[in-house]
Amino acid sequence: MTPTINGTIDQESNRNVDNSNGSDGRDQLTSSNNSNNNKRNLNSSSSNIQIKVTYDGVSLASSIDSNTIATNTTISDDEDDDKHKQQQHSSKNNQQQSQQDDDDGGLELNMYDYDFTNTMTIEDIENLEEQMQFYATKEKVIENSMNKNIDLNQFSNQVQEALVKYDDEMKALYNDIIPDYVNERENFATMYKTLKESGNILTGFEEMLKGFQNDLTSITHELKALQDLSINENVKYKNRKLVVEKLTKVVEELCISKDLIKVLSESEVNDQYLQYLSIFSKKIGYIQTQKSNGVAATAEIEEVIVKLLNTVLDKIYKFFTLQFGTIKDFNSLQSKQQEFTLYRNAFIFLYKHTRRVARKLFEQYKDISERIYSSYYKSYVQFLEKLQIEPTSKNDSIAAPDSKTKGFFSSKSNKLKIKASIYSIETRFQILNEIDLPPLKPQSITSEHSASSNQIKYSYEIIFRSLLFFAIDLVGYENMFIKDYFLSNKDSSNELFGKSEALLMENLNSFLSSTYDIVAILLIICITSKYRTKSNFKSECTDRIYHHIIINSLTRLSVLFDENIQGVRNANTKDLCPVEENRPHYVMRRYSELIGSFAVLYSSTTNTSTTSAAAEDNINTNTHLLSNVLESHKLINESLAILRVEMFKLINRLSEEFKDKKLSKSIFLLNNYDLVLTILSDKLDDNSSNDDRDYWSALYDKEAEQYAVEQLMCFPYFKRIINLVKDLYPLINLYTLEEINHPQLKKEIHESILKDFSTNWRSGIEEMNVIVTQLFPNFKNGMKILQMILDNLFTNYKHFTQIILKYFKTLKTSPYFIPETEISYEIKKYYVSFD
Repeated sequence: MTPTINGTIDQESNRNVDNSNGSDGRDQLTSSNNSNNNKRNLNSSSSNIQIKVTYDGVSLASSIDSNTIATNTTISDDEDDDKHKQQQHSSKNNQQQSQQDDDDGGLELNMYDYDFTNTMTIEDIENLEEQMQFYATKEKVIENSMNKNIDLNQFSNQVQEALVKYDDEMKALYNDIIPDYVNERENFATMYKTLKESGNILTGFEEMLKGFQNDLTSITHELKALQDLSINENVKYKNRKLVVEKLTKVVEELCISKDLIKVLSESEVNDQYLQYLSIFSKKIGYIQTQKSNGVAATAEIEEVIVKLLNTVLDKIYKFFTLQFGTIKDFNSLQSKQQEFTLYRNAFIFLYKHTRRVARKLFEQYKDISERIYSSYYKSYVQFLEKLQIEPTSKNDSIAAPDSKTKGFFSSKSNKLKIKASIYSIETRFQILNEIDLPPLKPQSITSEHSASSNQIKYSYEIIFRSLLFFAIDLVGYENMFIKDYFLSNKDSSNELFGKSEALLMENLNSFLSSTYDIVAILLIICITSKYRTKSNFKSECTDRIYHHIIINSLTRLSVLFDENIQGVRNANTKDLCPVEENRPHYVMRRYSELIGSFAVLYSSTTNTSTTSAAAEDNINTNTHLLSNVLESHKLINESLAILRVEMFKLINRLSEEFKDKKLSKSIFLLNNYDLVLTILSDKLDDNSSNDDRDYWSALYDKEAEQYAVEQLMCFPYFKRIINLVKDLYPLINLYTLEEINHPQLKKEIHESILKDFSTNWRSGIEEMNVIVTQLFPNFKNGMKILQMILDNLFTNYKHFTQIILKYFKTLKTSPYFIPETEISYEIKKYYVSFD
């Protein structure tokens, strides 16, 4: 088979022909089968030869350059056989990698470089067979050749022929190139001459540009010098300008104009004067600064400044002294305080340059203010005292007999249409929600007729709130004014309001020493506590006022508790008669209203489930409550505990007036207990805790159970069932009929009881309903007691029927036997829900 040879030649760069030595730089190719070596010389920078030889299905591709020949060979044969051989070769040499050919699936192999410069025949190689076997494990071409039994001599000849053909092509190419170079020699000479002339011209341009460069360098140096000179001149100009400005300012500030001297020396103190005064103050500050900096010019005008300063200080002092002299009363004082704010800078100037004179003016102001405040507050106290309702007396204590009461409940008080008990909080606590309202207007003081006329009077807590509010408002305003205007951080409230404080405490102590109005004392404590909490300033005067009010009020409250407890304990029941079974006693009403007032003022929660009108009057915050006054906790809790025990004893002593009337005694106690619980329920939430409510509620439940049984025993047909159940019901689950052997445990007796009950039970229930309605004026209380009676009746009848069904089952068919459901249905008609 004839091999197919494809060859390509790549030549790069320019080729220079040298006729004297044509063999320099040419690649030499030598074949082992050709004895004559053909030499070809090519002068080139690089050449690349691609050779592809295909022989008997074997494709050999080679790339040859001047130094190295790289040969890539692809061998393809039967597809299955090639794949099998590839796997064997891969296991022998891990350095060779196989790839699937895109067209025929052959293998592409990397060959070692071959040297064609030496001539060697197969006969010259010793041990050829052994070397072939050795290289077969390394070279894929040799391995494939041996596997396919290719004749190496024939293959070598084919390669030789291909190389010879390539050598001929190379010589023909070389011969074609030489004439081209010869034909273009004149053009090369012309190009050489042109390049030489261009070089000369460019050399001239270079010298000219170097001259320009030197000139520009010289100009740059001159510009830099001129710039430095300009900067220096600019700095000098700025420095001189700054010096001129500073000198001008110094001259202006040090100079005292004639207009300034004239206005400050001769004009009145007004807005214009204050403007010039501000200018003068700035000049003084500037001159003092320059003097400390060592400016000699200040010495020349120092004498003028001192003289003018003394004149100004004297004028300001006289101005304020004159203004203080015009303050005659409270209204003029308030007016002048507003006016003084316009001249605040004048006093600051005075304070800055002479503290002694400023303090002297401050002392004058305090003396004048203290005198006016004391006089005005005294008149205000006297005016409010005339608006106070008639004070209470000892006859208004809890256990005082009603017939001897003259103080709060006297006819004179009734003329004033004040009918509420002094122990009832009612609408009196509304003052705690009006704590921030202005006090009673003091301008009415000047009207003597208005203070003495028969107009609406006020309880003392309203009078007290106005007095306290007015006092702390004056203290707060005056402290702020003095601190802002007179620049004093010292608390001057003692000097200004010492007498006013004494007047307030005198009025309060006068009331406390004679009053028996516990609720008023509680409200005084609450009002004081709330003002103390809300106060946004601190002063010795107000702190002392708050402390003394609370301490004195608690002291009087303790005395009143002791007197009332002692009065209840020592009360003569004869003096408290008559006693009515169907009405709460007035002593109990006083007590109920008192503890209701404590419940409102001392508890942290109050009952808000009232009508909309009442809800608006309700206390919605805790800031005024007695719970915030820690000093009162022990006194109030202990006193109320003792008082409730003494009231229980007193009400029981009063119930003894009914003697043998046990039912009347129970009715009297229930009505009084209910009064306490009703008032407390109106004041408290259902979930709030209250010791008084728990105490009286337990007594009420116990007494109501006893009364229910006693009321049923008043009806013979109910009494027989109750007595029978009481004797026999505990035994029915323990003994038989024979073992009990009770005289009442007979069928005839039970049938008689059934007959009597069935005839009268409906009328009996209706009669009890009428009795309860008449004896218990509180409908809710009466219905609650009636329900307890009916529940007790139903329970006893149910037990009675259980006895019958246990021992006398035949009575169930009796016409007198009434089913429980019928009785239950009838009883429910009397049940009333109060939810």
